[in-house]
Amino acid sequence: MLSKRMNSVRRKFEKEMQMLGVDEELPAKDADDKDIPQWEKDLQKELQEYEMVGEEDKLNDDELENEILQQIEEETKAMT
Repeated sequence: MLSKRMNSVRRKFEKEMQMLGVDEELPAKDADDKDIPQWEKDLQKELQEYEMVGEEDKLNDDELENEILQQIEEETKAMT
């Protein structure tokens, strides 16, 4: 399941980079590990433990902003 998610993130990243006009390809997944320092391998392994949150899980910024403004208004009214 993690590899599917990683592939999805990778495709999305490549698409966004292409939209920005960056044509460089990401290194192959099975790139030569000899060139990667051990600390970077350890860090990558640790980062893979965290769950990736997709855009569908994020609140719309406008919705969030409206909710915050509404809470501020309610708190201001309660203070007066």
